[in-house]
Amino acid sequence: MQQAVVPDEEVSVAPLSTARLADQAYEQLREMIVSGRFAMGTRLIEVQLAKNFGISRAPVREAMRRLVEDGLVDERPRVGYTVAEFDAAAVIDLYNVRLSLEATSIRLATRRGMATAPLRDLIDRMAAAARAGEQARVSRYELDFHAEICRASGNALIAHLFHTLEGRLLMAIALDNEGQADLQAIATEHTPLIAAIESGDEQAAAATMTGHILSTVKPLILRLGGDPGQLLVPLDHSEPA
Repeated sequence: MQQAVVPDEEVSVAPLSTARLADQAYEQLREMIVSGRFAMGTRLIEVQLAKNFGISRAPVREAMRRLVEDGLVDERPRVGYTVAEFDAAAVIDLYNVRLSLEATSIRLATRRGMATAPLRDLIDRMAAAARAGEQARVSRYELDFHAEICRASGNALIAHLFHTLEGRLLMAIALDNEGQADLQAIATEHTPLIAAIESGDEQAAAATMTGHILSTVKPLILRLGGDPGQLLVPLDHSEPA
């Protein structure tokens, strides 16, 4: 299959100011990737991107280095930079980390009596985006919902780790949502998580989160030709009464 390349005439980007060029290039490129504007496997040519941004190649090279670290871009010998592609193995690796991280985050958030109003607001935003048929916004609000729980855990390391995974998770969520015929259902599926947090039962909340994540990722893994049995369900190591 012929590899897609980003040509000059197809890239429309906002001009960058002279300050913090690498940061601005990174943010714009990251948004283009996670939003699906640059499809998986698309070749990103440094000189073309620099020309479109109206900057030198050095800031673009630094932005690319950071995107490689984020797992959003691959760097290959004799090929250069390409948008990372998610196969079943990559999704399984990512979601095994996500399952452990989010089961812990919702337990801590429940233990701390997390305020759920921000979560309800995000569900409303998801629903509004779904009614408008805006899949990218649905995916963004879905990720924000889970990030809010990680922040509410009170564990700064969990919040930081989730943030480092956000780009990859957003790409996986968007890939999953492509196979979702009913975008409205995505918003509805998050309501039980709020009820679980409000119940005050952290073990039940963790089980609800695990079930929620598995119900969405298993069909995606099957669609990619993988084995959902390779997903590791977090174990309950609570002390006996």
